Amino acid sequence: MGSGASTPRRTATAVKEASEKEIIEAYAALDDADRKKLRQAMGLSSDPAMTAALADHADDLPEDQLAKCMGNLEYLRRELLIPDLDPERKAAIQVEIRSRKDRCKELRAAGVVPTPAVCVFNQINVTKSKTLAKSELSRLIKALQAVYKNEEIETADEMLATLDVDQSGDVDIQEWTAGLKKLPKLYAVLVKDIDPDWGTLRSYRGLEDQLAKCMGNLERLRRELKLPDVTPERQDAIQKEIRERKDQCKKLRSKGVVPSPGYVVFNQVDYMKARKLTTKQLERLIKALSRVYSGQDIESMDKIMQIMDSDRSGDIDETEWVQNLKKLPLLYAVLAADIDPDWGTLRSYRTFEDQLAKCMGNLERLRLELLVPNISDERKEAVEKEIRQRKDECKRFRANGVVPSPAYVVFNQIDVGKSRKLTTKELQRLVKALHAVYNDKEIEPIEKIMNVMDSDRSGDIDENEWVQNLKKLPLLHEVLEKDIDPDWGSLRSYRTLEEQLAKLFGNISRLEAKIAAGQADAETASELESRKEQATKLRAKGVLPAPGICVFSQLDVDKSRTLSRDELQAAIAKVKPDADLEDWFKRLNPEGKSEFDENDWLNNLKKVPDLLAALEADMDPDTGRLKSM
Repeated sequence: MGSGASTPRRTATAVKEASEKEIIEAYAALDDADRKKLRQAMGLSSDPAMTAALADHADDLPEDQLAKCMGNLEYLRRELLIPDLDPERKAAIQVEIRSRKDRCKELRAAGVVPTPAVCVFNQINVTKSKTLAKSELSRLIKALQAVYKNEEIETADEMLATLDVDQSGDVDIQEWTAGLKKLPKLYAVLVKDIDPDWGTLRSYRGLEDQLAKCMGNLERLRRELKLPDVTPERQDAIQKEIRERKDQCKKLRSKGVVPSPGYVVFNQVDYMKARKLTTKQLERLIKALSRVYSGQDIESMDKIMQIMDSDRSGDIDETEWVQNLKKLPLLYAVLAADIDPDWGTLRSYRTFEDQLAKCMGNLERLRLELLVPNISDERKEAVEKEIRQRKDECKRFRANGVVPSPAYVVFNQIDVGKSRKLTTKELQRLVKALHAVYNDKEIEPIEKIMNVMDSDRSGDIDENEWVQNLKKLPLLHEVLEKDIDPDWGSLRSYRTLEEQLAKLFGNISRLEAKIAAGQADAETASELESRKEQATKLRAKGVLPAPGICVFSQLDVDKSRTLSRDELQAAIAKVKPDADLEDWFKRLNPEGKSEFDENDWLNNLKKVPDLLAALEADMDPDTGRLKSM
């Protein structure tokens, strides 16, 4: 820190609004004088009002003893976060924590409920100023009245008149604990609402909970915006609410607030929005966390379900999850460590968008495997079953407005060699394809993309680097999101492996025709050999040429980039003479056009899966040409 006279004051003020992580990072850079002020700002032993409020007295009632015990635990845990804490002090704190935990358990076992004292004060003191302002008291009243509609509560002015003994305009911890029972209506509601195991209010969200809920609502609104039947009026209302909630999230994040794992995790794991978590969903969560945090213990599934499923219904609703999560300290610690504070999601657990993208990627892989010529009957049956299951899963996601995330979709599509790594050359090809379509959109330069993505400086990008870092490139992320076909999980402006192979076959045919016509040179022969090598590699991986591109290329003899309806109808009649051609063409050509360009043909062909299957069956996979033609 600097040596100017105002620096320590600025430091102490900033620390009051800082997160624990920021405090830890800043603490190492402070001198002794500033460290003393930091400790005071954190509300540790140098805060005389808090020290007095937490002091044990022989005549304390059991409920006051428990409240003070819980308050002391909270501050001891906070002091334990200081990075260079004296080892002797650290050991003493840990001993005291164990002792106070035992005392809390003893009092709870006797049926004691804590008074709404220190822990509640800290909970509603959202600015962490060590005093309660009128606005904070008003917010408390609003939260309680939303739940206890039939209960009377004193007004904020009445509270201040009773609690603010020194007439300072706010209420400190001593005034709160000494005067709270003089507000009988408020006190009665607080007693009803207090969580006896944590000493906090159930009906009052902390900043962390507020941020988590706000982020969850943003996700819900973004998803609703992508539904096909949203009216223009509703769209305007959603966009307005998104802007407001984004601003709210930014304000909380600027104060160092990190979203709480309770609401964040429930929202992410409950991907079908059933408002309940099943044992299977929890098992999937624990499996994902255990894979990343292999060195950390997590409670067993039996214990998690026993504590979480308090009504023994067999599943867990949001209230059960949020209220009981802290009773599983090992799971809670891992979840808190895994949260991305800027997005309100777990890093080690895929979002709905990620799950849909992976599901679509797996469908593509399974379809390719099904086309391998020597696949066994048993394996074929298993693959077909899994394809049906994954298709149903994709349909459920899409019905809920989920759009596949660009991260997994793009990685799977541009990793043409299936090496599980992306090279600079592959990224350049992606950016070039996007620029060709979105020439009015700015995209980060390839040097910046590689610098952000290649975090281990290996020279290429693995899937984990791509998925974790893509959102750090907002311009690229925005363009990729716009370009995704939500029903197929692929980029519209970037060719799939099947499309690449089909185009290769088209180029091979063009080059061979050029050589046959005597119009070739040395470069033509070299290019032909290169294209054939690429096609051979893709075929060796089980890739089949996309029939839409192959058929268009084969029929478009004059290379006009258009086909007449008659040309297409005659070709299709040869492929499947007994087909209902009239029905196919109604779906293939709903606008009744007399000519098709390649884009119209490819987009509409997906809507006629039986025609697509007939073309695939008739195609020679090693040349990309229809056998019946």
